[in-house]
Amino acid sequence: HGNPSIISLAAAKASPKKIPRKQPPPAKAPPSPAKAPPSPAPPSPAKAPPPQSLPPAKAPPSPAIAPPNQSPPPP
Repeated sequence: HGNPSIISLAAAKASPKKIPRKQPPPAKAPPSPAKAPPSPAPPSPAKAPPPQSLPPAKAPPSPAIAPPNQSPPPP
């Protein structure tokens, strides 16, 4: 019956995993870094002008297709 001994070893390895969960120190680390990212984040969105250069590119092609459609109606 040497198997039971192997199972006990596995349980011993699983128990250590429950100890780290009780460590309060990790809770204090997140709050610190959370205040740093917010600062650099705002400046990023302020540079959202690039997206506007894309829409204009699609506008010209639209009017080009409109004229051809009006030519068929006349006799």
